[in-house]
Amino acid sequence: MSNNNEKAAPESPEAAKLKKQNNNPTKTSEIQQQIPVIEVKGGGLSNEATQGEVALINAGVQIYQRGASLVRPVIEEVDAAKGRRTNVAQLVRITQPYLIDKLCQIAGWEKFNSRDKKMVSINPPPAVAKVIMDRYGDWKFSTVVGVITTPTHGRRKASRLYPLQRVTGANR
Repeated sequence: MSNNNEKAAPESPEAAKLKKQNNNPTKTSEIQQQIPVIEVKGGGLSNEATQGEVALINAGVQIYQRGASLVRPVIEEVDAAKGRRTNVAQLVRITQPYLIDKLCQIAGWEKFNSRDKKMVSINPPPAVAKVIMDRYGDWKFSTVVGVITTPTHGRRKASRLYPLQRVTGANR
């Protein structure tokens, strides 16, 4: 489903702001205060998955439910008529590695290290991503039925279509 020509859809303003701040090393302590920290404990998988899902939604990550799948909007460059290229908007399934990557970006993950007697940073456990992906029927993500590149004139929520902005210049 995914290839090298696939482009990520434009980020939400909140996610873009957080990403910009994350690329500024002078604001590290400020960033750490802005993102949630999720503590991983034995027996806490359900709660950790719920916290992860809430953090994804609050960060404005573009993840939607479509049927029994989690999807994200992308723009892919494809061949067009007369040797030209064009951009096509589409929804692609969320994969476990993609979800783990997003969970890394929007939250700090920690567990207690009994040897050092302190909390240590970790990557989100793959089981957390799997639980989030398998919670069909219990997701809090918005639903979407398709993706369009034309204006909906304020009818987005009623139509459940995700409008992607036209990709130009540096966004390609």
